[in-house]
Amino acid sequence: MEDMKHEEMKNLFNKIKNPIDWKLDIEAMIPKEKFNDYDDAVTAFTGGGLKIVTPETKDGMVGVVGYGYYHHIGG
Repeated sequence: MEDMKHEEMKNLFNKIKNPIDWKLDIEAMIPKEKFNDYDDAVTAFTGGGLKIVTPETKDGMVGVVGYGYYHHIGG
């Protein structure tokens, strides 16, 4: 999804953001085929992207982590 709209990015980000505080680090499972879309969304809201940290599962999912907003702003 190139040039995702703000609302689309917000929806993806909301699916994987930290449930306690959106500004904290992210740990989630996402479809590997949508990694770039999730990465773009997380970058837009936190200032930094995601990293794949697990092998792809049989159903096409990968584990991802990302530093949160606090990390990227130096807070």
